Amino acid sequence: MTFDEMLSGIRTRNAKAQQEFVETYRSVVREAAPIRGRNPAVQGLADSEDLSQSVLFRAMENIETGLPVVDETHLERILKLMARRRRIDYGRAAQKRVKVIQVDSPADSPAYDNDNQSEIITELYRQLTTRQRDIFEKWAEGYTGHETADLLQLKAYIVFMERDAIGTKYQELK
Repeated sequence: MTFDEMLSGIRTRNAKAQQEFVETYRSVVREAAPIRGRNPAVQGLADSEDLSQSVLFRAMENIETGLPVVDETHLERILKLMARRRRIDYGRAAQKRVKVIQVDSPADSPAYDNDNQSEIITELYRQLTTRQRDIFEKWAEGYTGHETADLLQLKAYIVFMERDAIGTKYQELK
């Protein structure tokens, strides 16, 4: 399959073209943004395969929606840039998780009513839609909005809108 045929196949969601795209460019992405040997917190968050799948899936989405690709060299540069940016996002998410772990639990505070808070969260969860529950769970696990969008295969703005709606419901219950 030629390069142009592969791009055309991706634009028409041809499974064979998508498979060839992944097989051809997986190594380019892995070489551009290796995770091994970097921040140890990132290694627990994701590995090179996670990163490459995320980048390649997003690249296919962009090609399908009209990303102009001139030639193979141009595509490789795009993929390398996407991979480096994605690795940076993983690093930021890992740093946030480390910060969350280091902060004292609000349950240690005398002003924190653990039973009432538990009831509020239970009621909030009951009121959420299925999509909001999925987003809420990823949010509670410490994922960023963009990571949540990637994991749930949603657009980022949808995740942010739903998180705002969850926050509003929480404030109403409080």
